[in-house]
Amino acid sequence: MRAFASILLPIGFALSTCSCAVHYWYDPAKTLNQARRDCRECYDQAVTLASEDLAHEYYSRSPEMRQRPYCSTRGDGLDPVDLGPLWESTFWGDTHRENLFRGCMKSRGYRLAREDQLGRRVRKSCVRTHKVAGR
Repeated sequence: MRAFASILLPIGFALSTCSCAVHYWYDPAKTLNQARRDCRECYDQAVTLASEDLAHEYYSRSPEMRQRPYCSTRGDGLDPVDLGPLWESTFWGDTHRENLFRGCMKSRGYRLAREDQLGRRVRKSCVRTHKVAGR
C-alpha cells in the first residue's frame, strides 16, 4: 500500500498543479477577463457537483473519514485497510471534478490549445490550477 501511495501521490500532485503550461483553454471570441471568469465559474461548479456526487450513497462514508488525512499520526487505531474506500473516492472525485470542469469549459466554447497555436497577441493567465487565454 505504501509503495502504491508513494507512486500515486507525486503523479496526482503533478497533474493537479498548474504544470500543464503548454495547454490553455481558449476561445478566440472571448477576452482574457471573460476566460478567467468562465474558468472560475466552471471550476466552482465542478467542485460543487463532484462533492455532491461523492456524497451519493455509492461513495457515502462519515465526514470524519472523508476529512481524515491519509496517514493518521494520532494513534487512533485506524487500520490502513480501512483507507481503501477513501483512496478510491478521492481519486474518483478528482477525476470526476476534472471531467466536469472540462465539460463546462467545452460547453462555453473553449478548446484546449497548445501555447504555440495561440499567436503572439493572445494574452495568457493562470486561474487556480488551469491556464486560460484570450484577446
